[in-house]
Amino acid sequence: MMRILRDGVYFSEGDDLGFVASIDNDDPSLYSFHPDDYRANKLAEIKSACEAELSALQAEYPESEVMSWDKQEREARAFVADSSASVPLISSLASVRGIGVPDLANRIIQKADAYTAAIGQALGRRQKLEDQLNAMTSWEEMAEINW
Repeated sequence: MMRILRDGVYFSEGDDLGFVASIDNDDPSLYSFHPDDYRANKLAEIKSACEAELSALQAEYPESEVMSWDKQEREARAFVADSSASVPLISSLASVRGIGVPDLANRIIQKADAYTAAIGQALGRRQKLEDQLNAMTSWEEMAEINW
């Protein structure tokens, strides 16, 4: 719930200015949201949208596989740097899949780099929108900010 102001003075709480104005048969333009409350709501909305986008990147994989991504990437990069490096996880994966460790290591690195770039895009977008919101003073301006 956000604080609602009428002519700049605290009036009520809610999230629908039109509804609050209709109770007193008032003009909705007399009402506004408290900027701090509106900002907090918008920030939460943006964070939620960002989390949903990031979660979607992992949605097609089982959680146990996602939890192994860091280990897979470390082993793949170690193997590319030194083909005699111990890489038990990706060696097992490659063996079961019937592909070579060098091929799998390259695939893992390509996917890890793409995943990292996608994360960077989403986080950068969230941070940019948060910076914009924090610089704004009116809820009307903030209403224009969307994921």
